[in-house]
Amino acid sequence: MNYVSKNPPHKTDTNREKDFKQLLERIYQDRGLDFRRYHQSILKRRVALRLRENNKDSYLEYLKILAHNPDEYEKLFDVLTINVSEFFRDKPVWEDIRKVLNRVIADDKYGTRVKIWSAGCAKGEEPYSLAILAEEIGCGKRVEVYATDIDNGSLTEAREGIYDVRRVRNVPDNILKKYFDFDGHGNYVLKDFIKKKVIFKKHDLINDFPLPETNIVVCRNVFIYFTKPLQETILNKFYTSLKNGGYLIIGKAETILTEARLIFENFDTDNRIYRKKKI
Repeated sequence: MNYVSKNPPHKTDTNREKDFKQLLERIYQDRGLDFRRYHQSILKRRVALRLRENNKDSYLEYLKILAHNPDEYEKLFDVLTINVSEFFRDKPVWEDIRKVLNRVIADDKYGTRVKIWSAGCAKGEEPYSLAILAEEIGCGKRVEVYATDIDNGSLTEAREGIYDVRRVRNVPDNILKKYFDFDGHGNYVLKDFIKKKVIFKKHDLINDFPLPETNIVVCRNVFIYFTKPLQETILNKFYTSLKNGGYLIIGKAETILTEARLIFENFDTDNRIYRKKKI
């Protein structure tokens, strides 16, 4: 009697984990995007979407698809990167951002430029909201908004400034009329004068140098994707980026690590706004 199974054995969890790490390494080697220190459970759920779409069960099979079909990388990055946002998302947060910006302007007696960094800007809703806010409080000429992301596809859409009705649902009617044109096909298009106020750039929070001399860093709903060691690395980069007394704004569901409280102090606990401690 033959006791040997005719079916191939399933991969062990250890082997599957090794294959997943190989996939992340290949992404980094081929495209320079480093997901190796993101929360693995979140990444696996997102990669699984592409496996199902391609009718594949294993990471090794999916690696072969990436090798023979480079266009698949763009579809993969679309599910891996954080590209969901809205204009003026979480109204109470934006009321406090208004207060922060007013405070930065008031504290600067020399009328110098105010530099805001929207880190992980997705498709542009957040940095454009910041530019509109600056215009509305009368400091648009002094404020520079820099918006960065690792996903080229998201940055391309952001520069176009075209949004469907759902994505502008939090924008008051008077703001829509002032800063957008309706194209007649269900989309709102940002007017050129406001698009020109945001500078978009590809940037990897993990491996690239932080933007220098910023007054405000906005990085909302990004930290939840990072492991704690990576969060610490990014927080130190934001500390380097900010001027003394500068402000860091993260997502309402996020919090900074205990260790980071040595370099940041609470400014608004409810809306997760922190201030760089002055040296």
